[in-house]
Amino acid sequence: MTDVLAGDLMVVRFAPFSAEKIMEKAARDYDRLRAEGKPPTYAISTFGIVRPNDETSVDELITTICRTAPVQGKKVAITTQRRLEEEGFRVERSEPPLHHHDVILGNELREMDVKRLEAVLASGVRRNPAWATK
Repeated sequence: MTDVLAGDLMVVRFAPFSAEKIMEKAARDYDRLRAEGKPPTYAISTFGIVRPNDETSVDELITTICRTAPVQGKKVAITTQRRLEEEGFRVERSEPPLHHHDVILGNELREMDVKRLEAVLASGVRRNPAWATK
């Protein structure tokens, strides 16, 4: 389980979480960006929000994201920007939608990087507390 400390940017990923599906989606998004004439990069879509204090629970933060996120799911994977950066990934705000961030995989889609990301996400998979309210 990933510890989200006060002041951390908590990063939430909705499914898929598997390396295979992450690679497929990142490749499709890269091709879409290139076709649109935008600078392409390999990345995955996530949502992020800063934990303002210890009194604000992780569940409250997830629920806040789910109020505006155009995605949903019974499970979410949580981690932090700090943890992702320890593994060599970069997190960039990419709104809209509100709270949207990309985890940058780079200019090459390498299986070893995606498997490392999969491992980070796997340690934070949990029930989505907002699932019953949607």
